[in-house]
Amino acid sequence: MVLTTSEAVGAPAQAHALNEAGSAQYVLRKKPPGQVLASAHAVEREYQVLAALKDTPVPVPKALCLCQDSAVIGTPFYVMEHVQVDLA
Repeated sequence: MVLTTSEAVGAPAQAHALNEAGSAQYVLRKKPPGQVLASAHAVEREYQVLAALKDTPVPVPKALCLCQDSAVIGTPFYVMEHVQVDLA
């Protein structure tokens, strides 16, 4: 699998679009760089909420994986599917 990354347009700096070489698209959410409050930007909690809502009527993207090992990219992160939304 080959992935490219870019900052998601209109999203905060901690959201990045991941594009597979084919047509699949994912979003990586990570904590921002630098010192943050322990309760701020809790991507672990975001992942748990998305995972808990997956079998409910609430429309949420599928949470695919959570990595709590800061040695991988420097901060905890999770990956979810990309969902196109029409806000009009």
